[in-house]
Amino acid sequence: AITALVIQDEFGGELLRATVEDMSHYWNRLPDGAEMDLTRHQFPEGAAYGPTVVKDREYVLSFPETASRYLLLRRQLGSDGMRGTG
Repeated sequence: AITALVIQDEFGGELLRATVEDMSHYWNRLPDGAEMDLTRHQFPEGAAYGPTVVKDREYVLSFPETASRYLLLRRQLGSDGMRGTG
């Protein structure tokens, strides 16, 4: 989720979510409609994705651990945090 949030900060678009291998997984749909998933490699080739839903960033950041990890990554990347461009 945090990687998808950072991508959304930089490029805009939507946050997509599905269950993959019994895990919640997030990736991005960019404004041009292309999908970007920088963390897909964590799942085996051919892994089955459940139904895809669009989630807003407020929902994703409503989980305290996710918000904390997101802010930590933004700081490590040299950014001041939630820009909210998505």
